[in-house]
Amino acid sequence: MLLFVVIWVLILIARATKKRFYKKNVKAQAAIETMMILAIAMIGLTIFVGIVWTQINDQFIFQQQQIGSEAIRTLANEVDDAYFLGFGSTKEVIIVLPDLIDFEKSVMENRTFILNVNGTDLIASTKVDIRGEWPDNSGTYVFTLTSFGDFVAVSVNLLSFDPTQINESLNQGTTKEVTLDITNIQPNSKNYNFSIDFSNLNVSITSVEEGLISFNANDVNSIDLVITCELNSAGKYYGALVFEGDVNVTYPVNINCLSGQTKLVMLPRDLNVSLASGATTTEKFLLCNNSIIDLTNISAQVTGAIKSNAFARAPSSITANTCSDLNVFFNGLTTDTNLSGALTVTTSGLSESSSLFLRYLAVVESGVCNFYNYANTAPIANYNLSSFVKQNDQNNWVATGELDWNLESRNDTTSGGWGELVNDFNIRPENLVGLWHLNGDANDSSGNGNHGTFDDNNYSNGLWNKQAGQFDGINDDVTFNINPTYESNSRGTISLWAMTPNIGGGVFSYGSNGNTDNWLLLNYVSTGEFRFHIRDGSTNDDYYKTTNNVFSDNKWHHFVVTNDGIIRIYVDGKLEPTTTTSDGGGGADGDWFEDIASQASLAGIGFLNRDTSSSTYFTGNIDEVAIWDTALNPEEIKLLYEEQKGQ
Repeated sequence: MLLFVVIWVLILIARATKKRFYKKNVKAQAAIETMMILAIAMIGLTIFVGIVWTQINDQFIFQQQQIGSEAIRTLANEVDDAYFLGFGSTKEVIIVLPDLIDFEKSVMENRTFILNVNGTDLIASTKVDIRGEWPDNSGTYVFTLTSFGDFVAVSVNLLSFDPTQINESLNQGTTKEVTLDITNIQPNSKNYNFSIDFSNLNVSITSVEEGLISFNANDVNSIDLVITCELNSAGKYYGALVFEGDVNVTYPVNINCLSGQTKLVMLPRDLNVSLASGATTTEKFLLCNNSIIDLTNISAQVTGAIKSNAFARAPSSITANTCSDLNVFFNGLTTDTNLSGALTVTTSGLSESSSLFLRYLAVVESGVCNFYNYANTAPIANYNLSSFVKQNDQNNWVATGELDWNLESRNDTTSGGWGELVNDFNIRPENLVGLWHLNGDANDSSGNGNHGTFDDNNYSNGLWNKQAGQFDGINDDVTFNINPTYESNSRGTISLWAMTPNIGGGVFSYGSNGNTDNWLLLNYVSTGEFRFHIRDGSTNDDYYKTTNNVFSDNKWHHFVVTNDGIIRIYVDGKLEPTTTTSDGGGGADGDWFEDIASQASLAGIGFLNRDTSSSTYFTGNIDEVAIWDTALNPEEIKLLYEEQKGQ
């Protein structure tokens, strides 16, 4: 621009000079004309250079935006890969950040990378929430991606850890010390605020170094951690070490608390089978591998007098920290006698045994049975059994659950009667805070007095030939008042059986009855999946965890939701794959009764108390609703399902 002005001034001077000397000096006139030609040429050259410079600059901007697009696209793909590899997986990826970045307008949040290059937002999406910050300058960086189940942490590799992650196994009731060496790989000193993100009642991680830690350039600091597995801990627990500084760094921690009794567990410990002559049956044992290695080459053998009438089939392998079924096949005795023996399982130097008993079952004809006095082998009575025995699909006679001599003593058993599972809630009974069998009433059988009211008092066929709550999807519900025992629960388990042909509707709810208040809900969503939903804040501050599979198939399903700092959903004894979504910061993974107690006013079964519209009511049957104040482990959940479904 300045050059253009100078040239234009020269032209004006030249024109003035021409008028002044035109008549006096012909040579001067020629010189002036030459100057004008040169000025015009310089103007053309300036315009040409400007056009070329603009094109070069536009090309540079385009190139930097292409580099930025490739950077966020690569990061998004690698984040998704780390997420699908599972909790604790870590990846490192080299990323080139272009010039012209406005870092104040560049963010990584929710499921989106945004990189602002020369005023243009470049965007890439992920399949999981991301947490992290962009560095302050352009250049080449090593980004560390760490999966935490429901999100992936993205950080610039400013600290180096040895080991790269903590993955420790220790027995219940023991403590272990671990040293972590951390290197500041930056060329200048840095300060970080160190904290431990590991909220769990059964496992603790402590360190005297928590707080401000100063690193010199290329300096190494050591942190001593004390890991403790409590006596009631069993299973895997996850957390993180967090270093907050110019760029936040998150370090994964995986703790596996091994079962204190044995690495191989077989349940039940004793099995009694009664069969008529010629009858057969298959009984299932639960074989649990509590070790940190997969078990293979499993052998199952029946020994003792019973071995001629029973044989076992073991699973080919059991993955670490999981359980599997073991089938034992029985043939009925031909004579009135009893046999005993043992089932022994061996694998990888481990051994476990259970006792077996096979009894002869007299055939019942036309519902009449002779009772014998075995002292003199003479019949003492004819008793009509038609009210409490029946033939199953294999034509074997089984108890209906209506044994008349138990009718008057139903309350003597934990479950309230023979027809319901006698040992159904012997799993951590000391931790039960609510238990509703819905067997003709909505009373609480846990002993905590949380009795409910079933407004329409409708019951139908439930599990084990007993009753279950029947809900019409219009206005049926069971409600009960909030007990202080719930309000202090920060961890726990909710278990129930449900059957529905419809989609949508609430199964269990706790909290306030306002649509903008706090609540904890279990419900079927409008597409048939099962969902855990909690709101700990204002409107749209919701946290959801939804099963990937549909269960509105008009069949009984066992649903268990546990919280040990992480919400997990089990269906029919197995951990169910889920999808997590969140509408805001109010609800979060790990929230439970305690987090919404301030607004809790009502709890209920068969509807969502946040809303009394018909769409929130449940259509179908619900049975055996139970709440514990501790998180059941996978082995206990599998055992609960197997015992209940078999009744």
